[in-house]
Amino acid sequence: WRGKPMAELISEIKKIVTRYNTKEIYFRDDNFFQRKERVKEFISCYKENGFTFKWRATCRANYFKRDYINVEFLKELESVNCKMLKFGFESGSQRMLDYLKKGNKVDTMRQLVRDLSEVKTIQGNYSFMIGMPGETFEEFKATLSFVRYLVRQDPGALIIGPQYFRVYAGGELYE
Repeated sequence: WRGKPMAELISEIKKIVTRYNTKEIYFRDDNFFQRKERVKEFISCYKENGFTFKWRATCRANYFKRDYINVEFLKELESVNCKMLKFGFESGSQRMLDYLKKGNKVDTMRQLVRDLSEVKTIQGNYSFMIGMPGETFEEFKATLSFVRYLVRQDPGALIIGPQYFRVYAGGELYE
């Protein structure tokens, strides 16, 4: 993975903000948060340029770690108008997460929800799916149970699904 150089990204942002009076930007990049130093650089550039647009981004749940994305870091994101973080949780079953090669742990996802619920202006957006090959009824119920937990922990969360698992040609599960 190679992220776009920050100078180039900021130049593009300046152009669209100036040209279109942009109020919100969605960084649709699962790896936007892959490198903490890069995100810190983005935060600095956002402040240095006097940007005021709101923004949202996709994020991998396994980036939430005590030494990276935690409540303290979320407050930094909040200070630069981050309004939403989107996650593909997919399942409340560890076996299904492992099957999908998500690299997530159910306990980590629970901690992420608790951390995100502590900041007031960043909304969590979580997607789930059901019907994966080999998924048992108990695993299906584990996903529903996780969704219930999430809603209790963070009533302002946006839940997508659970939607039915779809196979895409060319993907590993398709083969």
